Amino acid sequence: LHSFPTRRSSDLAPVKTPVLFVLNGTALVTVRFIDLRPFANAIERMSRPGAAANVSAESLMLTLIEAMVDRLADALEQV
Repeated sequence: LHSFPTRRSSDLAPVKTPVLFVLNGTALVTVRFIDLRPFANAIERMSRPGAAANVSAESLMLTLIEAMVDRLADALEQV
């Protein structure tokens, strides 16, 4: 799955950037060229003790996609 989410740069202008999801069995690999808040938030949550014990790769991918959609919806509300 390939996506072009946006993020706000330091000057608050939206920036489009490609994100690639590779789901292979129990592994999820993401390719990103800048840090995106949904990914940073997920990494923070998953790094807590016991947080990633029962999370599948599919579930994590859906959580990340949902977070990106939420951020885009928030950005659209500001327009």
